[in-house]
Amino acid sequence: MFTKKPSEHIEDTEGKLGTATFIAKVGGDPIPNVKWMKGKWRQLTHGGRISIEQKGQEAKLEIKEVTKSDSGQYRCVASNKHGEIECSAEMHVDEKKEAAQVEGDLRTKLKNPQEEKDIDIVELLRNVDPKEYEKYARMYGITDYRGLLQAIEQLKKEKAEEKESLRILVPLEDVDTQEKNTISFSCKVNRPNATLKWMKAGQEITFNKRVVYRVDKDKHTLTIKDCSLADEGEYTAMAGDSKSTAELIISEAPTDFSAQLKDQTIVEFEDAEFTCKLTKEKAEVKWFGKELIQSRKYKMSSDGRNHSLSILTDEQEDEGMYTCRAINEAGEIETSGKLRLQAAPHFHPGFPLKEKYFAGAGTSLRLHVVYIGRPIPQIMWFYGKKPLNSSENVIIENTESYTHLVVRNVQRKTNAGRYKVQLSNSFGTIDTVLRVEIQGKII
Repeated sequence: MFTKKPSEHIEDTEGKLGTATFIAKVGGDPIPNVKWMKGKWRQLTHGGRISIEQKGQEAKLEIKEVTKSDSGQYRCVASNKHGEIECSAEMHVDEKKEAAQVEGDLRTKLKNPQEEKDIDIVELLRNVDPKEYEKYARMYGITDYRGLLQAIEQLKKEKAEEKESLRILVPLEDVDTQEKNTISFSCKVNRPNATLKWMKAGQEITFNKRVVYRVDKDKHTLTIKDCSLADEGEYTAMAGDSKSTAELIISEAPTDFSAQLKDQTIVEFEDAEFTCKLTKEKAEVKWFGKELIQSRKYKMSSDGRNHSLSILTDEQEDEGMYTCRAINEAGEIETSGKLRLQAAPHFHPGFPLKEKYFAGAGTSLRLHVVYIGRPIPQIMWFYGKKPLNSSENVIIENTESYTHLVVRNVQRKTNAGRYKVQLSNSFGTIDTVLRVEIQGKII
């Protein structure tokens, strides 16, 4: 935005004030860059009689030794990544009545070689009748005829561009996307750095941090970030009387979890509860360990986005991985959590112990006990009342679900009899006796 605009009308007389000054103050975040234009298409550059500077929010244009050819409209164009605005001012320079004196003074000034270098031929001839080009060239002592011809060609080209109306050369194209994506509409026009009007469903679009309009020479781009279903519709770029329309089609994105399942550790016979949260309400939800159904043991609830599973734990087999799967038209996702039960150790009913174990003399005795219990219990083995520890002939392997005892080179006298395994954790202790018979002897 402009916090101070240049004066809308400036009058001067050739040689009277000498320098014309335009000052504008701009605001915005980030602070806009400013360029100065004369007329519709001519961008002014720093050098010679023209001084351009910008310090923060203040932008200044100075034209020294003004002449009648400097008369006309001057535009201040401010732009940043959010858009572009402009304002304008008119300057009128009256020709001195003492024309002969002016011509003499100019010829005197142009005798200085440094001054001759500063003449901008295009700018000098811009508002001059083509019939007067030769007169002005003589008046200003221009001897660079090649430069003069190039300047005349440039002026012809600019006038031809001014006569050609602004129009779209490369139209917009339809865009098909999903929610949350970023999309862009682009088109090209026949003139650089023009300003287009963008419409949606007949209403002019307001630009902001999410909806951004950018110009790169002849290319114009409208970008929409984080698309929602409300952004769907027809978009139109208007360049004068020329326009182009394209459609934005937005499909529903797959639902997602804003809160995932978390692992649970509880005491056996208490209720375990898994909860998760979806980003969308319209989704079919299923729970799996195996596929679970509503019952006294498994209770499911939902308020649209929040989903929960309650499990009445009454056996160690309830331990394991539980999964929530959400499905909508755009796809499916899932989240999982592990259930661990805390309980006093006990021997796994699915792996019953034998009444008696047998091993041949001189071979290895192997005793395998599968248990259930959390936290993992402390495990001790005994032969009679004597504790067994790992040694050269005794190997003990303990895991979170079983314990395994190996005794090498067993003999009837020293290794037959009663073996006991004891399991203990913070919830209780259990033990059992395993009877072992050693058969035969080494021959």
